[in-house]
Amino acid sequence: MSKLNISMWDLKNHIEHIEDSLFVSHPALICSALTDASKRDEIKKVILKQFPHIATDDEIAETITREIVGTGLIEDIITNREDVTDIGYDGNKLEIVGVNYYEIIQDEHVNEKYIQRLIQKFASAMGEDFSPKRPKLNGVYGVFRINAVHSANTTGGTTLSLRIVRPKLALNEDNFNQFAPAFILDFLKTSVETYSNTLISGRPGTGKTELQKLAMSYTKDEKEKIGAIQDVPELFLKELYPNKLVYEWLTGNGLEHNDLIFEAMRNNFVWILVTEIINKGAYGLYQAMYSDHAVITTLHAKSALKIPMRTAYLAKFAPEAAMMDKETMAEEIEDLADFGWHIKRETVNGKDFRFLNEIAAFAPGNSKLIFKQKLFDGVLYWETFELPTEFKEELERLNIELTFPENTTGEIPLYL
Repeated sequence: MSKLNISMWDLKNHIEHIEDSLFVSHPALICSALTDASKRDEIKKVILKQFPHIATDDEIAETITREIVGTGLIEDIITNREDVTDIGYDGNKLEIVGVNYYEIIQDEHVNEKYIQRLIQKFASAMGEDFSPKRPKLNGVYGVFRINAVHSANTTGGTTLSLRIVRPKLALNEDNFNQFAPAFILDFLKTSVETYSNTLISGRPGTGKTELQKLAMSYTKDEKEKIGAIQDVPELFLKELYPNKLVYEWLTGNGLEHNDLIFEAMRNNFVWILVTEIINKGAYGLYQAMYSDHAVITTLHAKSALKIPMRTAYLAKFAPEAAMMDKETMAEEIEDLADFGWHIKRETVNGKDFRFLNEIAAFAPGNSKLIFKQKLFDGVLYWETFELPTEFKEELERLNIELTFPENTTGEIPLYL
């Protein structure tokens, strides 16, 4: 310390000033360094250049850099656990959620001040303000999707939700057997091969988008144009599948889901993906299926069999559907859509598990389950039923073999 001509106490007094200054001059660099170690050297160089009276040598600059972006519980979590998908702070404690991971953390260092400064990093990088006058922050930066509400509008401190979206498959062929039986993966491949319209439901955080991403791996490379419509960039289809023809569009700047869905219908796409159907965007999806596009989308519904009616309710938000009868529309959706998947997330012994709960085969007035699965005491118990006759006839016509044991039961012990 004497060699550095500065005490650690004095240095800590300077760190917040340096961090505040870097928020203004290099906000994007600060945020990038949370997940990209290579950016830390850039920060250190900036510190040496802008604060030579404090960072008098490389050792002090390294210490300052480590304090700003190299320490802290959240930074450690996202660096050391690649399976983490969500981090939440309720004003008092952290909730950490992964594909098969769940933990609640209370740490005296993760307090109001720590969370406020973390949010300010994102706000500065996105060119936004976060203060009592602008008490909410929504947006995307890098691999983070962020929502924050200032303590001025809460009863117990600032709240934060971080969704970490990485260009990789969290649900893949290696871990699918902890999600559903292996023959369901074969069924997923076959439903893509037959251009089946698939609607995926579940609560937030169950992994609906991950199932979408996996399904897209089975489309024909370079032969089938894919239109992907998102509120925020979270599919990463171009990075995951560089050999596929992918048009990735974002809502915003005056364009809503319906606007982009109707543009997709003019672009000769084989597949139209919507990461999540909300409100009147369901009407665009309804029209896309009517125009014989193959669709895969997600939405919130109570169960697989309730997906058609839920979609009809959402579609009614569109002015064009205001006078349409929702029961009639729901029956038409049963006719246009092929399968509905419902996903659940449950916690067992402190670990979080996402699993396929149901698959429904749709038919007007005659929709039925073809698969259901429940989690009990650390074991997934599944049951199958008969596939639709029309689907089996289509497989026979296309000479596609499908392994799907009808009217069978089984179980999958989970890794607890």
